[in-house]
Amino acid sequence: MILELKILPEYFNAIKSGQKTFEIRFNDRNYRPGDVLLLKEWNGIFSGKEIFVRITYIIDNFDGIKPGFVIMSIKKIKKKIYISYCDKYSTNSYIFLLYIVPIMLLNSCLKIIRHP
Repeated sequence: MILELKILPEYFNAIKSGQKTFEIRFNDRNYRPGDVLLLKEWNGIFSGKEIFVRITYIIDNFDGIKPGFVIMSIKKIKKKIYISYCDKYSTNSYIFLLYIVPIMLLNSCLKIIRHP
């Protein structure tokens, strides 16, 4: 699953540089290892900068973690080609990494885009 999240510039830059390899969030989206986070830099407005990361490990229900929160180990995704998929049966649109897209989507509308 791909989840879009706002992130402040200082944390965005730390993840982009590789210095920050974790994310602490309220678990309102039922985060799971394998989920992809699309982190969008935001400081009151969106800057247009984005980065994809994959959740590799989650800690929850641990002494010292506030109830309802999780600590997620994350890893930057280095792929530069993504596929934009729009479901012709609904108004939803999704972004999938090239290697995530199931074969069954090939009959739907696909557009390959390059991510900066």
